[in-house]
Amino acid sequence: MFYFSTKIIDILDIYIQTLDLVGPQLDTGYIEEFKSPITFGSQQVPDLPFVQSFFYQLDHQVRNNPNPFQTLNHYSLWLWHVCMLITSARPSESFPPNLDYIDLDNQLMAVADKEQRYSGTIGRYLPFNDYLRDEIQYYLKYLKHFLSLTKAYLPQEKVQAIHEVLDGKRLLLLFYDSKEYIRNLELSDIQKYCTEIALQRNWTRHFTRYFFAQYCNEDVVKGIFGHDEAMQELFDRYSAFQTTDYDQIRAAQDKLVKTLVLKSMSNFTGIMIT
Repeated sequence: MFYFSTKIIDILDIYIQTLDLVGPQLDTGYIEEFKSPITFGSQQVPDLPFVQSFFYQLDHQVRNNPNPFQTLNHYSLWLWHVCMLITSARPSESFPPNLDYIDLDNQLMAVADKEQRYSGTIGRYLPFNDYLRDEIQYYLKYLKHFLSLTKAYLPQEKVQAIHEVLDGKRLLLLFYDSKEYIRNLELSDIQKYCTEIALQRNWTRHFTRYFFAQYCNEDVVKGIFGHDEAMQELFDRYSAFQTTDYDQIRAAQDKLVKTLVLKSMSNFTGIMIT
């Protein structure tokens, strides 16, 4: 129940149905007094309308900000949450990684977000769908446009981070700070811009764990969330998993994008999105 959140009233309804099946003569009337809208399990699972509204607001901030520097920040915040939601990674300062650890062709991302006790390698591989692949590419296209937009009045050292991202030498997402330098997006930036969200940083893992469990084999879900057994990680020599097993998680990711009505930044123009 660590990742799941279920209303107590729903649990009791299932309990009553079970009693009716195995002992129809039993009185279940007394259970009514225990029914409650309070949830049992994880308290970090926001409901679907909340998540839809949250991503709508993030999207709106990107599309309607006339300041190109604030737009960069909002765009990075939006893409960070999209990456977190689709990959189900744990939040860390090194996520998402630089381009050298993102395989856009095979749609795999190498992340180091868990303690490695049994494996000789550092990190694990997370599959992602076409939507995230495309959005990463659109973000890179935007960074190139941002360079051309600002080269007339920003010195080279202040935009050096963009060149390093494009060369695969720096983490993917960038942030324009108060010192007028472009640097990597940090977890503290996310917390500052999302102060109204009274949830832990990993709320996306709790939400997607519940969502993906409706469409994916439990062993696959455990692998995606880094809860797999020793030597059962994707690509481990002793693992029974095959890369094709992860097609179902990509299909679930597609359903998630559709359910949350996530829009694409494909029509980004640099300052505003039309």
